[in-house]
Amino acid sequence: GSLDGERYSLLKNGSLQIHKVEMEDMGQYKCLANNSEGTASLTTELFIKDSTRIVEPPQDMKVKRGSMAELECQVEAGDPVDERWDEYPLKRL
Repeated sequence: GSLDGERYSLLKNGSLQIHKVEMEDMGQYKCLANNSEGTASLTTELFIKDSTRIVEPPQDMKVKRGSMAELECQVEAGDPVDERWDEYPLKRL
């Protein structure tokens, strides 16, 4: 792909700076250097992680005492998620 556009900057030290990284920026990048003495190159890979977010929140429900209640909560994340539920005792006013 092309590195044209305002999100990409080539710094004086030769570094590539990507502003407001997007998922489509993920992939391999090759650094090339050449002068009268030769050419050198190195490839590196950029991985992008999404923020952890709840994509399907649990719904309020009423159940009979003694029955089973299942509160579903679907999560999307770039890394494995430690899903945890906390119980908050609510007091009636």
